[in-house]
Amino acid sequence: MIRLSILLAAILLNQLDSQITRLRPLELSSVPAGIAQQLENRGCLIPVMTYGGASKPNVTRGRFATADQQDWAVLCSQNGRSSILIIWGGKHSCSSEFNAGADENYVQGDADKVMRFSRLINVIGPNHLRKHFQQSGQVARFPIAHDGLVDRFEGKASTIYYCHAGKWEELEGSD
Repeated sequence: MIRLSILLAAILLNQLDSQITRLRPLELSSVPAGIAQQLENRGCLIPVMTYGGASKPNVTRGRFATADQQDWAVLCSQNGRSSILIIWGGKHSCSSEFNAGADENYVQGDADKVMRFSRLINVIGPNHLRKHFQQSGQVARFPIAHDGLVDRFEGKASTIYYCHAGKWEELEGSD
């Protein structure tokens, strides 16, 4: 009986994983060739958020270290696990890779009852971040001088990451 349960669990995980569309970085025309090649060299695949009728690859650019430096953030999926990977455009003090998790943990049933990948990262600008603090009643523990990064499980929860003083500060998202 235990072996059957393990077999059924493995089949279910494989079915969930098969619902996730992943793109090679070189397939994304919005990503500069040099950045895409770095991601290819690392063996990254980019999972596509398909929940709610969307089709959004998990790649974004922002200014995550300073206001005058452009960086790139991607969900790098390898062997069924994704982590946030930052390709820095210059000097930085925060880690380049963080918040790893199993891809199947971010698959949920959509309105049409189809299982879809529903994790999405995107940039949040400093003005919107300040507004978020005001609206949520949170108090910023540091000055907001550049972009943050939102890691969202659509319809469930989100976390905002902000690079400050050598570490990624985790802030409560708006979900």
